[in-house]
Amino acid sequence: MSQPTTSQTSATHASPEDVPRVVVNVLSGCPHCTRARALLRRRGIEHEVVSGDGQPDFRRKLAAATGGSTVPQIVIDGQPVGGADDLARLDRAGVLEALVTGGTLPVIRARKRWWRRAGARWRAEALDATGVVARADGGDEAAARAALGACLPTRA
Repeated sequence: MSQPTTSQTSATHASPEDVPRVVVNVLSGCPHCTRARALLRRRGIEHEVVSGDGQPDFRRKLAAATGGSTVPQIVIDGQPVGGADDLARLDRAGVLEALVTGGTLPVIRARKRWWRRAGARWRAEALDATGVVARADGGDEAAARAALGACLPTRA
């Protein structure tokens, strides 16, 4: 039985703290795998690639480990996050960097929105790896962020 082929995007790691926190399970010729790896490279995120080529039971093992049998399957800090579309969604939401670096979650973002009846208003959202946790609207950015702060549970 052959072992998974593993390649790393950087030099050999000396200590466990230097080990990449992002693992991408791929099969050769998969365009979605290429897209996920390209996104990680563009963001400068170090990642480990585990190739399932030549392993007849790769998808079964992948499903047992991540809950998904399709490729790519991305695991960040031991937590499966899904495939290329899920990785892109996390990146667009601004959560990917916080997940990889161990930053604070939820991530708060505010943006100006246009509603037909109310005109321009601000919407603040708190996002974590699963998506939007809370959402609040306000007349300006500060009001939207304050309303969102009232919705979020306080940390002990």
